Amino acid sequence: MKTKPKIFQAAIAGVLLALSGCATSPHSTGAWEYRVVEGWTSQRENFEKQLNDAGREGYVVVSSSTKPGVGDLAPSTVVILKRHKP
Repeated sequence: MKTKPKIFQAAIAGVLLALSGCATSPHSTGAWEYRVVEGWTSQRENFEKQLNDAGREGYVVVSSSTKPGVGDLAPSTVVILKRHKP
């Protein structure tokens, strides 16, 4: 009886994957270019300027993470951006 829920879950996952292809935009199959921006809390204005400039160029945030500071270094935030290749 334990295999029935697994088969049902696999079938649902397959249907959702198939349907997700119908919901993608026509641009989703194009090539992407990426940019990595890193900033420190102590230099917030410069970091925000980099992100705003990238946004005006058509980049969107894909991922972000914070790296802890080590020793005298302040914590930093790394942001990965992407846009369609022009």
